[in-house]
Parts: sequence; C-alpha cells; structure tokens
Amino acid sequence: MTKIHGILATPEGKYVKVTLQNQSNGWELRGSDTWDFDNNLKKYLLLGSTVTLGIDTHWIRTGLSDNQTYAMTSTDNVFTACTQQAHFQAHLENLEQNLSGVYPDDVYLCTLPVFFFKRSEASFISVFEEERCWKTGIIIDKKLFVTYSVPKSEPARLSSFIARIERYWPTLKTGVEFPKTAFIFNKQTVNPGDHFDIQRLRLPVEDLSIIKACGIAFCNIDTSQPSLYNSIKGTGFRNFRSLAFWGSGMLIFLTLLLFAALSFLNTRQQDQIAQYESSYRKILTENNEIKGLFSEGDSLAEKLTRIEKFSSNSTRWGQFLHLLGTARPAKLYFEHLGSEPVKGTNNKIRVLLSGWAENETIVTELIKNINASELISNTSLSSMERDEKQRSFCKFKILCTLVLSKS
Repeated sequence: MTKIHGILATPEGKYVKVTLQNQSNGWELRGSDTWDFDNNLKKYLLLGSTVTLGIDTHWIRTGLSDNQTYAMTSTDNVFTACTQQAHFQAHLENLEQNLSGVYPDDVYLCTLPVFFFKRSEASFISVFEEERCWKTGIIIDKKLFVTYSVPKSEPARLSSFIARIERYWPTLKTGVEFPKTAFIFNKQTVNPGDHFDIQRLRLPVEDLSIIKACGIAFCNIDTSQPSLYNSIKGTGFRNFRSLAFWGSGMLIFLTLLLFAALSFLNTRQQDQIAQYESSYRKILTENNEIKGLFSEGDSLAEKLTRIEKFSSNSTRWGQFLHLLGTARPAKLYFEHLGSEPVKGTNNKIRVLLSGWAENETIVTELIKNINASELISNTSLSSMERDEKQRSFCKFKILCTLVLSKS
C-alpha cells in the first residue's frame, strides 16, 4: 500500500483529511484538506479512496454502558472507548460508503510512535500536550489499551497521576508489566516521570487535527486497534463511483471536442459564404444592366410604400375588428370601443376596450390573444372589478395601441 488516507471529525463541525505515502525513507505527509460536514461534493470526490475516520470518544470500564445509548469499541480489554450513538451514526451515514473503519481519535498516541519511530517498543505510554489537558495513552503490544485526559491546572499533576495509574496497574490483571518507555511529541515540555525512558518523536506538523488524522490513517494498515466500526462493503461502490466519474469526465471531454469540431466547420463555412457574397457584390457593382434594374426596383418600392400608407388605415381597422371577433373568448362581451391618436405619431391609435366577462381568466385569455397579433402593441389591463348589479360578472377595461402602418 503506497498511499493511505485518514479523516478526523473536529468539534468545529469540519472534516480534516490527510494523505500519507510510504517512501523509501519512511512515511511522508503528502497533503491535507479541510471541509464542512455538509459538503457533499468533497465526499463524492473521495472517489475510490478507502479512508478511516476518527471521532471524539471517552474511555470507560467495559460493561458500564449499554449499546443503545453509546457506540463502543468491540474489545475484550478492561477498558472500552465510547461515544454518543447519535454522534456516531451521523458520521457513519455521511461517509459510510467511503469508510473502512471508525476509530477513537486518540489512536494517534499508539500508531504514530509505531509507524514513525523505527525502534518503538511493543508496550509504552504516550503523552501529548493538548490545549486543555495532557492526553495520556497506554499501549500494550502495539495496541491502544486506554487513554486518560489529565487537566493542566498543575504541572506536577501529570507525573503524580501516571504514578497512581502505575500503582493501580497490577489490580487490572493484564498479565503485562506497566510500560517503562514514554513517548513525547515535537518540542513539547512534558514530564511523565523521572523513571521513564523518554523518547521524543518529531512529527512533520504541529497542528493537532492533522496529527490526529495521520494517526487515524495508519488504521488502514493496523486494523488491530480498537474500532467502533469496520466495513468492506463500500469497496465495490467506491470503485463503481470512481469509474462513473472518470467515464463522465471522458464523455464531457468528447462532447467539448465535438463542439470544437463543429465550431471549426461552421467558421470555415462562414468564410466560404463571405467569399461567395463578396464575389456576388462585385458582379453587381460592375454590371450596369443589373444596377439599372435595382434603381428601377427602388423607385417602384417607394411608390408602393406611398400607396400602402394611404390605403392601409381603413384596412388595418377592418383587420383589428376582425381580430376582436376571432380573439374574443366565450362568455366575454364588449360594451364600448374608444380611440384617439397617439401624440407625436401619425400611424398609431390608442384604443380603449371595455365590457363584461364571467371571470378574470377569460379577460387574461383575451389579452393574450390580441397581444399575439402584429396589429397590436402595448396591451395592458386598465381596470377590472365585479359588476355591482351582476356579481357573477366582472367589468374590465383594456388599453392597447393599434399600429396603422409600419412607417
């Protein structure tokens, strides 16, 4: 396995994902990313990646809580890690198809010394100074046994607390002596006790969220760590989703390539049309007979336009009245038609139509019908109200402009 991925669920409502790669000189951090819980796009873009998730847990004595209230690690140890069932299910439903397992987020206390420190003992303790506490993990046979959170109110409390755990250790009957090696991280000034063999592990980053996510990523390799959930059923789905994604990308690429080819052919055709048009215009400008025909045609067109201008008014009114007859819906009746010229023009008439209709929908239909004609423009409903004498009918007034001619 050359690359592994780990995701941490933070208290701020975000996922922190890291990618580790195994190089000739050991494991290296290849990248990290952060996104909100509800960012579905990031989840889908995980594609074929198999990831492990780390969530916040608390360690208790095994058997003190029920599985209905808490999600717990399946273990035969004295201690078990647990978290609220609702908290666990929310993350499981959000990332299930990508998850190979869900682990306590403090598993980094075990996996980082094991995989980053080549001379790691089989049993040891790890102490990491977090913002409000010293997170202390006890590791037996390279497996996280239990984690304690020691408040930072007094520096001396850490060594005394670990000493108390060491005195209490024989009562747990683990069959293993209490570890004598203690790991501390980066440049942290931590003193678990003078009798420990202190080993300092220098990590590639200082950010706690990334450190935890790195530790969780190693659970892809070391599946013996205490887990809240293990699954391989999402592998087929992840492979199918990856194939579908790349197939969709190839389809989009081919579509864009087709559009580019069509655009090129269209441009070439337009160039040819422009050449033909240029040749045609050249023939027209150089042929006197054709120019004479065009001049005669322009003269005839002007005469025809003047004739239409003088004769179209009465024809337009007839067309308008015919339009009202054909456009009038059933159960709509006209009462009055008034008109006046539009100021500043000599070819437009403002028309007022009034009448009754059974309901507003019929009036709307009339407006739609007459507005579709090129004779009419600027159609609007001036008023509409229920008839005081006949409440089943509504009275309406419609304003529109009749265009008598195009010029």
